[in-house]
Amino acid sequence: MLISFSASNFRSINDKVTLCIERSSTLKDPDDKLIPSPVESVDDLLRTVVIYGLNGTGKSNLLKAFAFVQNMIVYGHRLTQGEEISVEPFLLTIDNVIKPSYFQIVFISEGVKFEYEILVGRKRIVKEQLSAFPKNTRQIWFSREYQVANNEYAWKFGSNFKGERESIKNRTLENALFLSKAAHENHVQVRPLFDFFQRKMTILTDRNSYSNKSRKMVQNPSTKHLIINFLRNLDLGIEDINIKKIALFEDNDRLPDFLPKDARSEISKYTYLEAKTVHAIPGTNDTVLFDLESQESEGTKQAFALAGPIIDVLNTGGLLIVDELESSLHCKLFSYIIDYFNRPEVNKKNAQLIFTTHSPTVVDSMNDPRLGMLVELRRDQVWFTIKKDNGGTILYSLADVIKTSKKFSSARKGQNISKGILEGKFYEPPTLRPHHQLDLF
Repeated sequence: MLISFSASNFRSINDKVTLCIERSSTLKDPDDKLIPSPVESVDDLLRTVVIYGLNGTGKSNLLKAFAFVQNMIVYGHRLTQGEEISVEPFLLTIDNVIKPSYFQIVFISEGVKFEYEILVGRKRIVKEQLSAFPKNTRQIWFSREYQVANNEYAWKFGSNFKGERESIKNRTLENALFLSKAAHENHVQVRPLFDFFQRKMTILTDRNSYSNKSRKMVQNPSTKHLIINFLRNLDLGIEDINIKKIALFEDNDRLPDFLPKDARSEISKYTYLEAKTVHAIPGTNDTVLFDLESQESEGTKQAFALAGPIIDVLNTGGLLIVDELESSLHCKLFSYIIDYFNRPEVNKKNAQLIFTTHSPTVVDSMNDPRLGMLVELRRDQVWFTIKKDNGGTILYSLADVIKTSKKFSSARKGQNISKGILEGKFYEPPTLRPHHQLDLF
């Protein structure tokens, strides 16, 4: 389970920002949206967090920071000697270009709190440290920090970090994480932590990149019914889905002549999973097939793409992070999906959801009983991104809004949040120039 995530000097994030998933102890909002903490030193955790922000304020960059850390841990060991790390520093301050980017993630694995932090530059990992907190006592398992003076790392291993260390350390390149290298060499003690990032953290930023999860689940007879039931519950008119593996180049003769024989053979292996939705023809016992990509609505395609990752995370008790979750979805469908996570009787494995939006009505539509919405959000579940004068991202929760600026108002329980957003009570709205001042024609 996630406790908090911090980042600095990454894309639009200049100064350190922290997304905290612990409840705000000052609020008297409903407690049924909380996950009872398995760790004594950690307060109850939020099941769902929504991040609201205007275009360009950095909400998507926060999600990309999550993805960067995940990719460095899961795939970073594949980098070759001397290969640059694809980290993107904050570019609106000249000094930051040569400074490393900072990331910290605090999470719970197997009933123990862990803190993992890294400083990352283009050429090397500048610092890496993993700490465990059994019985609320810090144990530094390992740390490494680059020493400029002698052009080498200062390594430290704690007495509680068991198993092979030196040989893995010697095989860890300066552009790779020790955690990643150790996990891929099956170090028993770090493997559960690696699984948190590889198996339990799912980050969705592009529908085309994640719809394949749903297609594979439909392909599997043991999980197909889960996808079908999910879509039926959303009242999309889909009775069934057929998946077929299609070769991208079915006819080898249509490939360019200049391609070598071995390349032609390799390309012919590439396939994709074609999805056909099954709809009943009204008044008959017959059905008709629709091609998912060309004949279904954007909302239906979004719902199908989300189905697999949502079901998987709910079944594993993982963390799902989605950019613009409400994209193309009706507000009732959107709130219904959020409700999967917010209801303890449904979310039995205590999965967590973090998602972004730029629509203020999304926040209130889920709380409006007149619309028949199912979800009620706590104030500490609602977060905002705005920009500082230097272009850097600021991140804060609705529960702490008055701590961010004296110009903001505190949010009352049951207040119309979208109205407050549009009136600029909780954030700084955009300053738009009058139309007559724009030379468009």
